[in-house]
Amino acid sequence: MTDEPLTVPSMLASSILIAWNALTANGFDADAVFAQAGMDPARLADSDARYSATSITRLHEVIVKVTGDPLFMLKLAEFWHPSHLHALGYGWLASTSLKDAFQRLVRYYDIVAIKAEQVSFKQTGEGYLFEAVLPSDFHPVHESEGDSILSVLVAMCRISRGDAFTPLLVRLSRPEPTSAVDYYRFFRSKVEFGCNEWSMLLSVSDVEAELPTGNTTLARACVHIIDTYLATLDQNHLVNQVRLKIVESMPSGRVHEDDIAKLMRIGTSELQHKLKSKATTFKAVLDATRKELALSYVKDRHTTVNEITYLLGYSDPANFSRAYRRWTGVSPTEARARVAV
Repeated sequence: MTDEPLTVPSMLASSILIAWNALTANGFDADAVFAQAGMDPARLADSDARYSATSITRLHEVIVKVTGDPLFMLKLAEFWHPSHLHALGYGWLASTSLKDAFQRLVRYYDIVAIKAEQVSFKQTGEGYLFEAVLPSDFHPVHESEGDSILSVLVAMCRISRGDAFTPLLVRLSRPEPTSAVDYYRFFRSKVEFGCNEWSMLLSVSDVEAELPTGNTTLARACVHIIDTYLATLDQNHLVNQVRLKIVESMPSGRVHEDDIAKLMRIGTSELQHKLKSKATTFKAVLDATRKELALSYVKDRHTTVNEITYLLGYSDPANFSRAYRRWTGVSPTEARARVAV
């Protein structure tokens, strides 16, 4: 499945297909470019394949050299397709808001990049900040790698929110190029260069606005596919394996720690020990899983509170309502009333 073991940084091969398409559309021999970077282009057709992060850096170096265009990665934006990010791409399009989309992206970023940039998304006094920071021991990356990540993210936001979408601020680690105007023209915002991270600041109104294309049922299906992929990809990805078993067991109500340990064919104490090594507990994983699904189900007005109670494995609606109030400060009924206003 991968060209490198999962102990080293890697990226989803299909996420690099966007570069192949951009090269081809601009008249370059994409296969030859990939081969020059030491990458087998045939892997692009495998939705589960991965490339090492070092090979991605080599690819950026070769692309800039072959095209003679240091800003070529800004061209990737027009070639993005949801399939480039596995089920996460379709989950993005099914999100009810950009907040929903970014939170899912951050939660499941391992499907895009393993042991590579660490991403976060949080609200600040100025808006919402998406940030990607490389580990201190990461190999030196090409200056254009930040261009590709943020330009594609902006393209994704414009597909969901509309072409008028504009970030408030973009920050790149690369030195300011002589043609910085091209960055201002693409992002349509202030761009700062020579920073310690790749980030962009978004307005509250853009992030929290309800998207007409939101589909909670499709989003949940995408999450299940992602969980299955990650659990299969890396047998050491314990939290995703536990989460997957919890989701599968919820309708039966058998979501106790002993039940899940039995499904995973390990002892309860062993499960506890392994989760502790990941700095979490079974209760924390169960609660986080229920919360995420509950927030999604409550937005779907076709699913009653009683049905949600059953789907989340609670014994009665009162227990679910108490949990929902603990998570959000309001009951499920009150939450729905707010959405309807």
